[in-house]
Amino acid sequence: MTDRKLQRRTFLKMGGAGLAAALVGWPFSASPAARRNREFRLSKPEWVIYRDGSFDLISEEIRLKNCRPSIDGEAIMPINVFLGDSPKGKRIVYELRDGFLMLDLKANKDSVSIGSELSGFTHAPHWFFPISQARVEGASRFFKQGLGSGGPSGVYEISRSVKREWGNRAGEESWSYDSYLTFALLGESSVIAVGAYEHNDYLHRSTLYNRPHRQGLADRYPGGEAVYFESGFSMERVPFENEYTKLPDIQFIGGNDAFNTLQYLAWNISDSMQARLGGFSCYHWRLHPGVNENFSLAVLQQSLSFLKGITPALPVQTVQIDDKYCLYGDWLEPDERWPGGLDKAAREIFQLGYRAGISLAPFRVDEKSKLFRRHPEWVIRDKNDNPVPEIRSVEGNHYALDGSHPEVQKYLSRVFRAFRKMGFIYYKTDFMDWGLKDSTAIRRAVPGKSSVQVYREICQIIRSEIGAGSFWLATGAPFGPTIGFADAVRVTNDLACSWSESSVENMVQETYLGQYYNNVLWQNDPDVLSLDSKKCELSADEQQSIALWNGILGGMVTTADPIGSWDPQQLKFFRFLEPDRRPRSASLPFWPDANELKIAVKNYRSPRGWGILFFNDKGVAVNRSYAVSSLIEPERAFIFLWQSGQSIAYGELGQLTIQLEPHQSKLFFLSEENTPPPANLTLGGQDAEGLKF
Repeated sequence: MTDRKLQRRTFLKMGGAGLAAALVGWPFSASPAARRNREFRLSKPEWVIYRDGSFDLISEEIRLKNCRPSIDGEAIMPINVFLGDSPKGKRIVYELRDGFLMLDLKANKDSVSIGSELSGFTHAPHWFFPISQARVEGASRFFKQGLGSGGPSGVYEISRSVKREWGNRAGEESWSYDSYLTFALLGESSVIAVGAYEHNDYLHRSTLYNRPHRQGLADRYPGGEAVYFESGFSMERVPFENEYTKLPDIQFIGGNDAFNTLQYLAWNISDSMQARLGGFSCYHWRLHPGVNENFSLAVLQQSLSFLKGITPALPVQTVQIDDKYCLYGDWLEPDERWPGGLDKAAREIFQLGYRAGISLAPFRVDEKSKLFRRHPEWVIRDKNDNPVPEIRSVEGNHYALDGSHPEVQKYLSRVFRAFRKMGFIYYKTDFMDWGLKDSTAIRRAVPGKSSVQVYREICQIIRSEIGAGSFWLATGAPFGPTIGFADAVRVTNDLACSWSESSVENMVQETYLGQYYNNVLWQNDPDVLSLDSKKCELSADEQQSIALWNGILGGMVTTADPIGSWDPQQLKFFRFLEPDRRPRSASLPFWPDANELKIAVKNYRSPRGWGILFFNDKGVAVNRSYAVSSLIEPERAFIFLWQSGQSIAYGELGQLTIQLEPHQSKLFFLSEENTPPPANLTLGGQDAEGLKF
């Protein structure tokens, strides 16, 4: 295996997007100081090819053995196998009963990869895996990325079966984990990240699974357990138009640091898919119908009047109208509570100097809507031509529109064009996953395309109609197919006002594990934060912790609270969360260690310093000590306990001891020059007004 240092240009590019964590990453078993000072290095595994067409992927620590391609879950049975050279490596050609399969095992500048072509087939398979049944050796953990908003993503130990007497019950301790967009195998001192750079046509999935066996009386002993890996594409049996079809290369990138290696992969995906980067940070207010049952133009006007009266002005950029202004599907026909229509609402928002935002769900339609009654043939149907409800309810079913239908495409084009003419330049689209339907399971109005191809056609229509300058937040979205269209993507479940596994815990996990692609593929959206203690089950400590966590990461900062109900201290605190003008991600020194506190580090240019948030997301109190050198570059620093507009000096220290109750957090400012944080410095690094009374 050959190692090389990360090129300076690439390192600076990555650092500019928040990968200062190259100095504070997670090289596994090293001490905190050694982890921070160890230079991030890429490495390339190597291919080993055998005469029967099988192959291995070998690194110094992690190995994938006895790999072979498979179609629809079965290893291919070639009539003949031909081995040769390719421009970047070695080539294997398999002669099959129905055609030919060619694999190019490449050695690239910074990775190894598998390229594949199918020829002679009239239709694609459902699932095609260029690499499958690969026995995993040398990895102790793995990272899995969820399909989209809400994950679930995680870093897990590769579990092994244990001694257990099953008695009269059958049991095997078998498992299988799917990962989308990216995947990684983690060893003691290295990582191999896996992913495709292109997501235009097919859904890419990697899967890790075990094959356990039992032995002994009562099956009490584990025996012969192995772990396997596969990676490939859902091609959904679409017809081939050409004599051969080339699939995206699957990349394997080695490194000595999990966060940096995954972010390096994410940057390459971003470049290939032309992700929308370089825009302004997001600091928004969402007018939510849950705030007031009489959600209406009048409520909007009252809220705008309050905003106008705040001195100094609250620098939110966007006021967004959330859904429930109409039935799902009837987006251009708001109910009677919006006299003058939504264009009047957009004008009133714009006249006060804010961007006008609107929420809609392009694929979702209510059966009570005029759209459904007029065009029931537009919704997704099963193979027997029956409409398929996405939500069944006594109040009425909801359906997904078939994005392949030409009239659906025309309708959505007209909807978004109309909103743009009204003056809306911020769009939140929800339930986007309703548009990603496996074409093998449904009857499409226009067959012949994969779910990803249909989904991206709709995304292209939306982006064309709203214009390149409009801001697009996609929620409930599949990640891979959305890259290149959305400016921001919700990465979590809806954030309710209660601490639960599906709400706050999901938000913390997905924003923490998804920080490697924040401001790389898009701006991460952690959903709205709440400071309103009157209508929220969260404690004051919990609300503050969530807000600080969301604020320091460098993604979107949004609230749906009725701002008019905030007291001066809450208003001041929300000002403190204002991001810098350009998105800047925080680094995570101990990523992805789940046993540590959640620690995020923000680098400030003027004055030179660091904001460090310690967040105890656990259910028990903690008492931990950290060397300053494990968090930032200097070994000692002047430390200040930091609150909005004020700070308390702790003196110059080389170690910081943190005591936190469950769900509590503490924010510090560290400086080499004994310079406290300015009273007008926000958590995001902005010079703001109104932080000091």
